[in-house]
Amino acid sequence: MSHDLGPLPKGDRQDTLQQLSIKAFGNLLPEDQFLFRDERVDDKGVDGALEVKVDGSFTNCRAQVQLKSTDADPANKGDFNKDGSYSQPIDTANLNYLLNGPSPLYVIWLSKLNELRFAWAHDEWRRLDASNPDWKKQGTFTIRFSKVLTAAEFPAIRDRVLDEAQLHRRIHESVARSAPAEDVVVSINAKTLASTDPNELYERLSKSGMTIVSSGYGKQVLEWYALLNSDRAKEPRLKLVAAFAASSIGKYHEAKGFFAAAILEKDKLSDDDRQFLEYLSGACDYHTGRIDLAAYLRMEADWAGRLTGIRAAEHRLEVLRHQRLAERKTERRVQLLDEMQTLAAEIESAPDAHPAQKIQARLVVLGAEGDDLNTQFLEDRARIAMRENMGFSAATMATDAATKAAERWAEWEKHASALRDQAIELGHPLLIADTIAARLRLYMSFLLRRRMNALTQGTDEKPPRTIVDELTEDATQAIEVYRLAGSLSGEFQVKMLLADLHGVCEDEEAARALATSILPVARAMNYERLASQAAEHLDGQTVLHQFIAQIQHQPTDDEIALSQTDDEIRAMARMTLKSLGISDDRLPLIEKDCFAGRVMAQERRDWCRHLQLHQELSHTQHPETAYQADPERICVCTRLGHHSNIAHPDYETVITAFKQNYCNGCAHREPRHPLG
Repeated sequence: MSHDLGPLPKGDRQDTLQQLSIKAFGNLLPEDQFLFRDERVDDKGVDGALEVKVDGSFTNCRAQVQLKSTDADPANKGDFNKDGSYSQPIDTANLNYLLNGPSPLYVIWLSKLNELRFAWAHDEWRRLDASNPDWKKQGTFTIRFSKVLTAAEFPAIRDRVLDEAQLHRRIHESVARSAPAEDVVVSINAKTLASTDPNELYERLSKSGMTIVSSGYGKQVLEWYALLNSDRAKEPRLKLVAAFAASSIGKYHEAKGFFAAAILEKDKLSDDDRQFLEYLSGACDYHTGRIDLAAYLRMEADWAGRLTGIRAAEHRLEVLRHQRLAERKTERRVQLLDEMQTLAAEIESAPDAHPAQKIQARLVVLGAEGDDLNTQFLEDRARIAMRENMGFSAATMATDAATKAAERWAEWEKHASALRDQAIELGHPLLIADTIAARLRLYMSFLLRRRMNALTQGTDEKPPRTIVDELTEDATQAIEVYRLAGSLSGEFQVKMLLADLHGVCEDEEAARALATSILPVARAMNYERLASQAAEHLDGQTVLHQFIAQIQHQPTDDEIALSQTDDEIRAMARMTLKSLGISDDRLPLIEKDCFAGRVMAQERRDWCRHLQLHQELSHTQHPETAYQADPERICVCTRLGHHSNIAHPDYETVITAFKQNYCNGCAHREPRHPLG
């Protein structure tokens, strides 16, 4: 039978290698974790998409894969590098093309070794960019394939694809969503973002510009405003919209310029717009240092009194936030937090409240609640340390405190995550970044306080590397979102938090590098607080620096006791009562013990530094017996070993008798500060 089919195209070795490479790659993939989609139709540089599967479900989290293959032989001199790696030239245009896609990956099939190797395109880009910033101008570049693709590598590949896909979603998905308005829903999609029609932009900004800014798109509004024709751009309400947009992303000087133009024709504005113009101008004055905090709070309180409903509640909430930050009395801080929670609940339940207003109110309260967590941590540590210093066992107390703290932090994290999800669902980029920054701010404060507390106890607690890496990733995300939203102030606030994190970890070089990059811009933009914080890092005068310097000259226990007022001693007694978990009726005996401590400090200062007052502590082992009766006391000379012959509850009687029996005429009596 004849099989003469006429002339046909012949396959070459490269065709065979390509088929082998795809087959080898497919055979190696764990089917329960990945699906490889062949995309060689109309191939412009991507051979396939590697989609991650989770619990049997498809995720659409993908890596674009470019497959290469070669017959290079390790036995041939020059085919491989001396270290065993293989160098493959790649078209620069191919790398540039791949970088536009998700998690791009190069894979090469080495037929002679029956082996696949891989390299991440983004890693290659970073290497190229560091060594040659003009790499795009060259025709080809070389990838050095050294990492062998085995089954053991796929979990890490899977995690990287998922992490990059989720990060991309968190940061970018909001830009393609609709920005909700109270009266008008403004669709912000690829078409409207790219629109340059002045008439279309004018209609959009004049009808719902304030809503768009409130929804987190201040940067976009400024870009649209710049495209308006000059006559329409001069309208006072459009100037006010532009001012609001500039202030929303921290461009306060630019906002003031728009305000000045709007004020000239404020008679053309509505009453609401004139009120908003007045308030926003004052807020910008505060952010640029033209008025101080006290003046700003007076302004906020005034607006809270002039307005009604949600707007009044928002101004009142801002006043309470600042009052609580400045308050030092625990009882008053608790009261202020209760008021803040009540106001936030009113805003959240108001039927006319914008979703962004609800999230913002809850975010303010969440920050205060987080601050309470840190305060509680310090109080728990103080009670535990006090109990241990008194010679009592604190193991049970420490365990209970740790358990309750873990529960409180888990609850806070749950609320923070819910707020972040709501901001993402709303599509509000500034609130998305704010929720990430709130978590970063809380943990930074906790790590700083924990380390300061440890230093006070004569130890040190630097943050674990895992926590530092996690917070650094949070900071990177927040910075990127703020940058996308055009918020320079938000971006620099997070960079300052990152500098503080480096400082707590004693990475002074990294902290100063960030502070150096922040300071000139902060000064130019009149971000006074940021500029001050950056300067503190450069001058070695941060809160942590000053604290370390202070504890190096820390007063002795006696100096502390001598400096305490009667009220402070009573407060310490109440804290001891609380730490022991006993009833208030035993407080007088604890106060007596605390006052005895100050009396003994005076005796060591004026009479003899070797004098000590001891008591039998067995009563403190159980709450039922602790300070149920006034404990008996004795005096001891730590130098010569003398003890009181008779124990007695009255410490003054014990001290007087001991001095008469052992100290009068003693050649070793040594006051800390002899009386002149």
